[in-house]
Amino acid sequence: MHHFFRRLVGIFIIIYGFLNQRVDVLSTPFLRDVFLTMYFICKRHLEDPFYGLVTSRPELFQQGHILDIGSNVGFTVSLFASVVSEGFQVHAFEPEPKNIDLLKRVVRKKNISSKVCINSFAIGNKVGKVQLMVNQLHHADHVVINSKSPPTNISTRLISVPCTTIDDYWKSLPEPRRVSFIKIDVQGFEPAVFEGMQELLKSQDNVIVAIEFEPESIRKLGFSPEAVLTFLNGCKGRCVFKITKDGRIHRLDKINPTIHADTLNLLLAPETLLL
Repeated sequence: MHHFFRRLVGIFIIIYGFLNQRVDVLSTPFLRDVFLTMYFICKRHLEDPFYGLVTSRPELFQQGHILDIGSNVGFTVSLFASVVSEGFQVHAFEPEPKNIDLLKRVVRKKNISSKVCINSFAIGNKVGKVQLMVNQLHHADHVVINSKSPPTNISTRLISVPCTTIDDYWKSLPEPRRVSFIKIDVQGFEPAVFEGMQELLKSQDNVIVAIEFEPESIRKLGFSPEAVLTFLNGCKGRCVFKITKDGRIHRLDKINPTIHADTLNLLLAPETLLL
């Protein structure tokens, strides 16, 4: 039943995306809300580990800003806003225009505007412009590309979007600039994001980083999954953990991209914080 429900919701999202490219169904408020409700149900029960993590370990997200890199339409933004500490915000980053519109709608309807700062640009390893490959059939499958990325096909198109780094954005924040949690879900572009966040990681020992590690997506963009693991394992004073679908955390001593070919939700954190 679980597998059937996952496939059913997945088919619904693809059909919705297909129709939206032809008749713009998401321009109708009622249909937008139907889509968002179905998508949030899918994320809550089938895919995303953060509901369980927020529920069981809210202290991991507190006493600092939360950076949500790849916010999509706002599922994790709304979760993080429920636990962010007073005086800090959830900083959402989403470069695709239609997703930004839906994200703004979610933030407004959930009445969390004071807790959320929405940024309509990508995060990577440079400041400037990058090319975003937009999947016209699935709103959660857009990706920043580079010269080694695959060409577009009939279901994708390229748009130019602004880009900055985590380090540059962090330096622009008013004091106190403390960051408690960073979520990174950028469809294989994670190595570039890591490259642009070195100063923050060195400056703040207790910041926790969650990433979606998908070796095949990383390879498609011309990056090395092994390099990602080398980076994670080389962060002094931090350990790598796996987050299960229900939000539980397990220490991982070694990850092999060949063996772990499927998606893993990983947490990079000081071991003492997770005892």
